[in-house]
Formats: sequence, C-alpha cells, structure tokens
Amino acid sequence: MVIFQENRTPDNLFHGLPNADIADSGINSKGETIPLQPISLATDYDLDHSHGAFVAMYDEGKMDGADKVSTLCFTHATNCPGPNLQFNT
Repeated sequence: MVIFQENRTPDNLFHGLPNADIADSGINSKGETIPLQPISLATDYDLDHSHGAFVAMYDEGKMDGADKVSTLCFTHATNCPGPNLQFNT
C-alpha cells in the first residue's frame, strides 16, 4: 500500500531512497534551474490549485511555469517562506 500526502509528489516522499529516480531541481519560466528545498509537511502557505495555475505551470508541455503559480501565505503565518515557494518539497 502507498499513501500520498495531499500536494506531495514522489519527489517529495521518496527523495534519497535507493534507485528512486527523483528530481533535485526544477526549471522556472526564465530558464533558471531552481534547487528543490525540503520543508515540513505543515506549512503556512498554499499554492493555487486552479485549472489556470495548472495551465501556467504546464506551459504547453514545457513544464517551466511553476514560478507563475500564485501562492497565499495564511493570515496566521509566522514563518511563511520567501521566494520560489513552488519549488519546496
């Protein structure tokens, strides 16, 4: 049985395991390589889950638009991370 945490990918859950073909970075819309950053499962922000956010991230198959997906820091946030929230794992 495999259980996935909502909004987590195999990259999040299996990074560092033997034989796991997992990404260490992503590409943003400017062509820059952004290293994936580990974070806690509990966060003070959320990414846009709309179809429009998916279309922006997918970018006609280039998969380089994650930085165009908006983020929302919760009003009670005491430690909302800074730039490139979309690349936190």
